[in-house]
Amino acid sequence: MNNSSVINWLLEENQPSIRYLTLTELLGKPEKDSDVRSAKKNIMKVGWTKDIFSKQLPSGCWYHEKHLFNPIYVATFWNLLILSDLGLTKEEPTVARASELWIERYATKDGGFSYSGKAGGHLCVTGNSARALVKLGYMDHPKVRSAFEWIVKNQADKGGCSCWNFGKKRSGRTLDSFEPLSAFAVYPRQKWSRSMKLACEKGAEFFLERANYTIREIVTNLGFVFIIQFITTMIFLWDWIS
Repeated sequence: MNNSSVINWLLEENQPSIRYLTLTELLGKPEKDSDVRSAKKNIMKVGWTKDIFSKQLPSGCWYHEKHLFNPIYVATFWNLLILSDLGLTKEEPTVARASELWIERYATKDGGFSYSGKAGGHLCVTGNSARALVKLGYMDHPKVRSAFEWIVKNQADKGGCSCWNFGKKRSGRTLDSFEPLSAFAVYPRQKWSRSMKLACEKGAEFFLERANYTIREIVTNLGFVFIIQFITTMIFLWDWIS
């Protein structure tokens, strides 16, 4: 399959969210372009986004209202991750309602996010929350800013991070470290503090020094919902060393 065939496939109208992202992010079309406006208008009407919202509850949650994290991959948190990668933002009221519920209930007192909202922040949940909320239009929300600061504070000495030993000065695990880096990859650099810049430098070096991880090995160990975050991180690293 050549490049033009791939682009034509991505531009098919049965998935307007993918068509919109292809037009804007791959082909560089401006928001005022007629094709871009048409694709954006249809995002809620056709395809994956329509299917996802068909299962949203009146409260703004998915699956049930009691817990926004569980069950994994079908509850509110996971749907927000997917919607953020499909080009949705808080301009859509149903997205705003779900996002603000997540912020209200799952931001932790120490500045991060967790799967319960009651304990301290959890690395994977904080990294993924920060990334999704930036893309959903909440980059200036104080809870989002504090999530990035939490990531910096909980980075291990060598630059890695881990779901299982976050907050402790250990080496971290490569597969966990991509989540905070993917968050910084979408956070405008003019908003980075010096400590954030240094954390990204350490995180990038942590990945690059462990280049014996093949792409296949990493992707095989990631769930589908994380593949786009991983690709974002790889692009971020490429830009960093270029």
